[in-house]
Amino acid sequence: MNLGLIDKVVSWTNGVEGIAVHNISMTNSFLDTHFPLKPIWPGVLTMTAVSRLAEGVIRATYDFEKRVKLTRVSNIKWRKYIAPGDQLYIEVKVLSMSEKEVLVRGKVKVNDKIAAAFGEMQFSFDDALSNSDADAKAFWEERGLKQGESIE
Repeated sequence: MNLGLIDKVVSWTNGVEGIAVHNISMTNSFLDTHFPLKPIWPGVLTMTAVSRLAEGVIRATYDFEKRVKLTRVSNIKWRKYIAPGDQLYIEVKVLSMSEKEVLVRGKVKVNDKIAAAFGEMQFSFDDALSNSDADAKAFWEERGLKQGESIE
């Protein structure tokens, strides 16, 4: 099972903001049990999709040479259930960036309505993380990001 959680990049500005989409389908095996009679997309996967997009926007600023980890999330608002057939419209905006940390705001829309909002996500730089730079670049290039370019 591929949990890339980002199907396509819609818009991207390195170190500033990003917009991407992810389509929810019933072929995700965990939806069989979450919940059997009314499948609901898990909130933790929604947060992971927002985090992944934010990490990409941050790391692209440094040509994917610096690694980041999510260290704090605050002011989370869940407003709508997400179900098979929905398309997540994921948006992140960098609020501030320093040498040690980055603050990001994120939201997820379904049918132009906010399904989840993440008031502030804090990321810290961490060179000890193991994901390879080549893998990170390839992940985003497969989804429409041209290396070294911002897209609109």
